[in-house]
Amino acid sequence: NTLDNILDVVVHGERSSVFTTLPTRLTVYLTEDNLKALYQSGAEDPTEFMHEHVIRAYNSTWGDEISWDVNHFEMTYHFEIDSEWKPQDLKLVAAVTAYNENDINQCVVENAEDMSLESTLSSLTIVENPTDESVRYYRLDGSLVEGIPHFSGFYICVENNTSRCIRL
Repeated sequence: NTLDNILDVVVHGERSSVFTTLPTRLTVYLTEDNLKALYQSGAEDPTEFMHEHVIRAYNSTWGDEISWDVNHFEMTYHFEIDSEWKPQDLKLVAAVTAYNENDINQCVVENAEDMSLESTLSSLTIVENPTDESVRYYRLDGSLVEGIPHFSGFYICVENNTSRCIRL
């Protein structure tokens, strides 16, 4: 593995006072769209069917338990990006779920977000432990965030004007 094909994903979350009291888990998926099927039964043209939301990588089947710091959490994941995958068709999906191994009816998705990686992966390099002084955070609309974002959401962080990483 080289650093050029590793995607670091940092997920930040915040909960309100009415959030579930059940144990919570975080599942992060890396998906790819527009994968041409060899043949798809039932499609209008079975040889031209395109698959969407194909899971390319994920952290764990049932998610990783969230360790809350009062009402906040931060978790980091690393995904290897295959050179055959098309950056313009990759997305991250993060889901926070309530989990009760004894009652399936209490296993629910509490919140989820997705984010396209098209522009990010075209020049992605790894930022390991960026310092607060060297990193600027931007919302997806391109507007600058003052300081470090403390609310859940998707952010792009830029270090030394060239390196990028993603904060969810």
